[in-house]
Amino acid sequence: MPRGGNGHRDGKGASDQDDETGGIRTMRAFWFAAAAALLTCSALAQEREYRAFWAEGFNAGIHSREQIDRMIQRLTEAHCNGLWQQVRKRGDAHYRSTYEIWARENPQHFDALAYLLEKAHAASPKIHVHAWINTCAVGGDTRPGHILVEHPEYTSISDEGVAFDNEAMKIDPAHPGANDWTFRVYLDVARHYPVDGIHFDFVRYGHPRWGFNPVSVALFNQATGRTGKPAWDDPEFQQWRRDAVTALVRKVYAHTKAIAPDIAVSAATIAWGNGPGSYDEYLTSPPYCRVYQDWAGWMREGILDINCPMLYFSNTRYREFWLNWIAFAKDHKYDRQLVIGQGIWLNSIPDTLQQIQDSRAPSAKGNRADGILLYSYAGTNRAEDGSEQQYNPDLYRALSQPGPYGDPPFATPVEAPPLKPPSGGIVKGFVLTDPWLAPMVRAEVSLWDGRERRQTVTDVTGFYAFIDVPPGRYTLTISPKPFRDQTSQIIIAREGDVVTHHVFPGTASNRISYPWMVVAGNDRCDGVVYLWDAKTGQGRRVPVRPDTPLPFQPGDIVAVSYPGGGLPPVIRLIDISAQWGRRLPRPELAVTPAAKLHSPEWPTGRPVCMEGRVERLTPDGFMLRDGSGTVEVSGRYLKRDFRFSASPGERVRVRGVVDKESGLMVTPFDHQAVEELHDGG
Repeated sequence: MPRGGNGHRDGKGASDQDDETGGIRTMRAFWFAAAAALLTCSALAQEREYRAFWAEGFNAGIHSREQIDRMIQRLTEAHCNGLWQQVRKRGDAHYRSTYEIWARENPQHFDALAYLLEKAHAASPKIHVHAWINTCAVGGDTRPGHILVEHPEYTSISDEGVAFDNEAMKIDPAHPGANDWTFRVYLDVARHYPVDGIHFDFVRYGHPRWGFNPVSVALFNQATGRTGKPAWDDPEFQQWRRDAVTALVRKVYAHTKAIAPDIAVSAATIAWGNGPGSYDEYLTSPPYCRVYQDWAGWMREGILDINCPMLYFSNTRYREFWLNWIAFAKDHKYDRQLVIGQGIWLNSIPDTLQQIQDSRAPSAKGNRADGILLYSYAGTNRAEDGSEQQYNPDLYRALSQPGPYGDPPFATPVEAPPLKPPSGGIVKGFVLTDPWLAPMVRAEVSLWDGRERRQTVTDVTGFYAFIDVPPGRYTLTISPKPFRDQTSQIIIAREGDVVTHHVFPGTASNRISYPWMVVAGNDRCDGVVYLWDAKTGQGRRVPVRPDTPLPFQPGDIVAVSYPGGGLPPVIRLIDISAQWGRRLPRPELAVTPAAKLHSPEWPTGRPVCMEGRVERLTPDGFMLRDGSGTVEVSGRYLKRDFRFSASPGERVRVRGVVDKESGLMVTPFDHQAVEELHDGG
């Protein structure tokens, strides 16, 4: 019997009338309270929140169109609005990458990310897709082109020289080459795909004794004035490694917001052991001290939009740990978003539903999460016999449909919440020196508004950034010892502004030239890049040094240094254009007649669009004829990498770059830059 009934009987008063009247008043109050509670629950159910799954790339999910169709159907029926899909597992790609090899599971080179985005964004409500990219953990693939096959010197090793840390082979983020490669992988996705987010995972070291890459140790000694090999538990060297991880996150975040501010940057963060009861306890916790991942610091600085702590705890065995971690995470959002990661493969379906309630509940301080992220789409629950269940329809159904597990947590579809708007701008740049454009590591950088001074240092690639800079005027001072300080005036006009300021101390002004935009990359142009400066209308064809680790691609902003002495020029990536890529369309180009290309107005490096018919094939491509003349179109890399072929008489549109240094020629931007046209259209 309900407690209210017992209470009424035990509390009868002087007369039946008084009791009846009191009972009526009590029942009215009860129903008013119940109605209010129902309205509150209904309102909460309608609030926008993330309801999402992590989906790994190892299991079935994105290996074919059929798998993607099935996954989107399941998520839609479960009333989910988000998917954190793994597209880089171990230095491979389930998308068309500029830098990395295709995943083994994808021998047909199916662009799974493109198809997934098409289907997910067409769902109702829209399913937001966050590209899950493993950051440091890349081991397990020995094919040519893999990052550790091409660059074993990027590997993180222990103080005893061991590479495998009982988890995975990893790159060391304190190695400049590893940092640059990984940074470019993230931005490659952000600039070419309409993703809703990019997602860090394994953005950390694997063990407190790892991180002794020789280049990292040498840079540490250079920055601190020390010699020899530090102890693994040396506090200064621990902070060096922690700073290296943070610097990579900051670099990706700042550049992502510069080219696509609507992309959410998130991270799967560590939550091992019992959750901390305070920030001071967090500073002794495993994420901070064991794997050098300061995710609370990232939230405070503002270099994550969404924190996705991996709170993988059995609800029956480690409920206290679970509750302590979710409370700490809710109380340390710093006006960013928090999506609670639940390890559903460890729990029964009822326990998963209980943890969803916990995730939604406010902390003791009244702070809430912004959604739920279930790990994983494939590993759905733990059965009564302790075995892991995969793709269990009961779990998907229990999320949205009433049944044996009671009322569903996702009873009504809702939209995902919008990103928090920026509370300030970003100031970023590189500090590079000498004819080789070498990064200046740990150069001091300060930002002063007349009242408050913010300070940072450059990372191992010479990069610095200030995040959430309020609108106003600032003095930016860079102290690149042993060179003199360089001071500039910076203005942040409004929230969301990004100001980029590079300095090149110690480099002769006549030896360096910047900024140039790459309009055709060296991986497609036989070892040269074509550069264009839209402000001056000048272009260049520059050979790339053979030891350059990664190709340059259209939209890269570079600096070029000429060391002299007959040495080839040095090209360094310093930014990325916000006007180039599949996500951010190339600048519109009017069709230009072939005859005009002979004029000085069309120098080497200038982007061009042409239409005409294939007159004949050449060893490297084909001759294109329009009504005014002919021009050769280079197609060597198209034939080599994409099996491109053209037939005489075909009508085509070509978008590319003019090259007059090899005879008059047009080099296509990429494999999508040659389109077959049908007569009349």
